[in-house]
Amino acid sequence: YNRKNMLMDDCLRCHGMHFEAGIADLVKPLDRAGPWTLSDPRMAAMPSMPCLTCHELHREGSPMPEASPQRRVPGPAQEIARPSLAFYARCTESYVPVSYLPIPANVGRRPGLRNQLAYRGLDAWLARRSDALVVASHALAEQLRHRLGFPAERMEVIPNGVEPVPATTGGELVASISMLEPVKGLDAFVRAAAALGEIDGARFQIVGSGPAAEDLRELAAGLGAPVEFPGHVPAPEVLPRLRIFVLTSWFENCPMALLEAMMAGVPAVVTGVGGVPELVANTALVVPPGDPDALAAALRRLLADPDFAADLGRRARERALANFSAERNARTMIELYERIA
Repeated sequence: YNRKNMLMDDCLRCHGMHFEAGIADLVKPLDRAGPWTLSDPRMAAMPSMPCLTCHELHREGSPMPEASPQRRVPGPAQEIARPSLAFYARCTESYVPVSYLPIPANVGRRPGLRNQLAYRGLDAWLARRSDALVVASHALAEQLRHRLGFPAERMEVIPNGVEPVPATTGGELVASISMLEPVKGLDAFVRAAAALGEIDGARFQIVGSGPAAEDLRELAAGLGAPVEFPGHVPAPEVLPRLRIFVLTSWFENCPMALLEAMMAGVPAVVTGVGGVPELVANTALVVPPGDPDALAAALRRLLADPDFAADLGRRARERALANFSAERNARTMIELYERIA
């Protein structure tokens, strides 16, 4: 780390983001043409997302000079932010002038100061004046409390609800139903399918559309993964064909597709993120996000043991019927309105 006495020089370090590589490993292309994107889309949902995005640094820069003692900030020994515009890449022990990083792809979409103040200040103020704040999971409620200062005593956790459907039997699809976006972590699904190959008559599908579709298709082709991409298909047409439902997201609140799969009695493999663990409890196999090996192992277990898979699906359906029906959701909302009226 750069000389250990200039804590502001490496934004990835000073914000505690623990990215153990250099700028060149994080974004591409590292040139003036742009716009740059993350080398690994999974970084978009991880703490490694660098300051160079949110601060939109793309001007000329040079290595930072040594700071004079009078420019130190009070408190712990560290330097104040100085007007250098060069990043220090620890891997190569070299400076990367910010001018070599072209304007980020998301420039123009970053909220302005007014919107940021509204988000962090006005929202919290309005939340404190509300009679109740409805959120769909305890995980999101905790984030709102911790990050935005929403009052815990005003938040009501009311999970989403779905309509009951007949239990699914005899499906052949191992599938994810999702928007195709980086935060959904579907590259792990593709890699797991590549590792499993043709297994026990299962067909792998990623059902949905979105900006990551082409990248996922290219990844599947490059790995020889037997994954089909049918695009958007209405859930009632997909659910009866499911053998296993797969959720690979880096973050979720209370995903409707998972609730629909549970209601249909489909066994599931899910990532333990956001509100997902509190939804499934012990009725699904839970794996870490971004871990195709763990995902493949969980899928292999369900494919190899139909009785275990059927029991998992049965328990998931019972839990969904008891807790996540549209009728229960509506009744709970009405009770809340009556209580605060």
